Amino acid sequence: MKKIKFISILVILSLLCSCSLINNAYIAKVNDEQIKVAEYKYYLEVAKFSIMATAGTSADDSSFWSTTDINGKSAIDIVKETALDDAVKATIIAQQAKKEGITLKGSEVNTQIANAKKSELAVYLKQKGVTDEGLTLALEKAYLRAKLFEKYKNNNTISVTDESINSFYNDNYLTVKHILFLTTDPSTSTVVRSDEEALLLANDTIAKIKSGENFDELAKTLSEDPGLASSPDGYTITDNGQMVAEFESAAFSLQVNEVSAPVKTSYGYHILKREPLIPFETFRQTNNISDIANAILADAEDKLVEEWKASTKIEKNESEYNKISIS
Repeated sequence: MKKIKFISILVILSLLCSCSLINNAYIAKVNDEQIKVAEYKYYLEVAKFSIMATAGTSADDSSFWSTTDINGKSAIDIVKETALDDAVKATIIAQQAKKEGITLKGSEVNTQIANAKKSELAVYLKQKGVTDEGLTLALEKAYLRAKLFEKYKNNNTISVTDESINSFYNDNYLTVKHILFLTTDPSTSTVVRSDEEALLLANDTIAKIKSGENFDELAKTLSEDPGLASSPDGYTITDNGQMVAEFESAAFSLQVNEVSAPVKTSYGYHILKREPLIPFETFRQTNNISDIANAILADAEDKLVEEWKASTKIEKNESEYNKISIS
């Protein structure tokens, strides 16, 4: 970045002599439009960040990508495939936006992209090696996406109603209580007890529940959940990462009134009990339902993109794709 003026002069000279210093390698074509490797690396780093956050691993855990199995695939394959799918969909949306007269001309787009380049995410991506070219190409498509779906919301091509919000809530949320035995203090990250000790406490408590003792009373006297005081009636959640992955997965595998086996997370061992879902009107009194509205819009957008994708010509450049490595 600091040498951009010098580099630009070299590029001009190279073009004059019919040889280019620009890397024109592409990872795929969408309706014959190339997705450059530089742009693909933007989506690759975003996908890496998301997967690492979900897995609770750090950026410097180099063994993660080579050793981790995710649903029968290596973490390397998952992140590369996710990034390619995101890049392809972004290109399909951008092409649709241009068909509908949305352009990248004008001061508004320049201002928004310039501001986006100053964001924490952009700074992080540059530190991970994403070039200014790759960043610009991806942000231009993000702008086109935002403008297209803004247009669709304004003309009611996609919309949210009270009925759809209520329906989404009933279909995608659940209420769960839990008893937690800590292994690590969440406020100080200090060790509270060993895994073996926490598991022993969890199994002993499950035995008490099976013998007829009241789950709520045991939670009051035994649970070390710091949120119990503010949420005595449990947590009403959806599977959006609000809770740690192991907790969400266990909660959504339970039937109403079913109690789980011990569930290990980075906090310790949990015993979960799924409760009847609290009424929507009760939920909305203490929760921002804009999250539900946004989820409904996102689902509607995804449905449109899948329809467009079905009629799109997509060509993967296997030779370039196979060169991509994860570090």
